Amino acid sequence: MPLIERIDAGAWRSAPWGAAQGTSHEIARWPAGAAAARLARVSVAEITAPGPFTRLPGYRRWLCVLDDGGGLTLTIDGRAWHGTTGAAIEFGGADDVTATITGPARVWNLIARADVTWTAARLAAVEDRALPAGVAIVYATSARVGVEVDGHGHGLPATATLIATSSQPLAVRVGAGPDSAALVVHLALAPSPQHGGAVVMTPPPEQVVTLDGAAMTTPAEFHAELARQFGFPAFYGANLDALIDCLTYLDEPDARMSAVHAPPGGIVVIALTDAAAVPAALYQGFVDALAFVNHRRRERGGRAVVALAAHR
Repeated sequence: MPLIERIDAGAWRSAPWGAAQGTSHEIARWPAGAAAARLARVSVAEITAPGPFTRLPGYRRWLCVLDDGGGLTLTIDGRAWHGTTGAAIEFGGADDVTATITGPARVWNLIARADVTWTAARLAAVEDRALPAGVAIVYATSARVGVEVDGHGHGLPATATLIATSSQPLAVRVGAGPDSAALVVHLALAPSPQHGGAVVMTPPPEQVVTLDGAAMTTPAEFHAELARQFGFPAFYGANLDALIDCLTYLDEPDARMSAVHAPPGGIVVIALTDAAAVPAALYQGFVDALAFVNHRRRERGGRAVVALAAHR
């Protein structure tokens, strides 16, 4: 039951880094509200002046160059690495790292605590990845890429990030190509102890709502089934904007936007049966709406609250 979230560049949290060396744009961190005790963080950093990186003992880092600005060199513990656009490198958070630049550069960063198991790669072709339970992150570097998670498509615009969190293995297909590339990262932040060496996170409690895809073959039927199973108010507008508004408040019973509520600290899982019966445009709109609900809540400082489990 992957929880899908899409984070566009407009939702990044931006702040200066170093000694006025540029701006860091945080995309996401785990746990969401953690600061000093965070397990992992992904971000885009602009490097506009030379100087040292912040030392982070107890962490590992993976960096991919998005734009080398005409020349980017990292000196890592005395050894020079020349980072051209598309190049990637892994190094320790405690390493002494100094950047020199020819012009303003941009890099994509993963920072993960040393006891977190992770993988990272830059893809420039169509590729399938079988990933274990945890968090899958896909970032579109310069052009739109196609992403499928467990067979369900998600178009990803340039500079947008898709995050899929699941307690089960994930099948991810990334459709990058000659004019586009994607960064694919997996964090073994798993809700079960079976993944040796992984940091264990407690899975959130769930409230399951079952929808019948065979009863959702037209827009009118689609919204009628949603309104019936969720108990939306009489003023529900039967459109995707109204759906987003109602689902945004799933953990706020006093808002009276739904008869279904997420348990404290938990999520609502939508179990969609006979998903193949839902027309492709309706299904894609539904997936995008759910992703936007979680994105909107994150933007407001909250947490993801809805996930989709589609059964063909």
